[in-house]
Amino acid sequence: MEVEKSHEESAAATPPLTSCGWKMSKDGSFISKLKEQFHDFVNTPMADHKLCFKNTIDEMVENFRKEVHGLKGAENSATIQSPPAEENK
Repeated sequence: MEVEKSHEESAAATPPLTSCGWKMSKDGSFISKLKEQFHDFVNTPMADHKLCFKNTIDEMVENFRKEVHGLKGAENSATIQSPPAEENK
């Protein structure tokens, strides 16, 4: 139990990195960058992964709501005209 408390305290003490911790370094080869990112991912506390996942989902939902709201606004502002009824002769 003490290990969990100290782990949570250390996670709370370090601010989360932007973009869920993905750093883009310009030095090194593709494999070295991949190893570094994998190492960072594995050694990141689960609380940070959960927070990142939650933030990503919240951002996706917010973008979806904006798109839906934009579409509804466009439908309401446009005048929908039905074609004139054809008369049967």
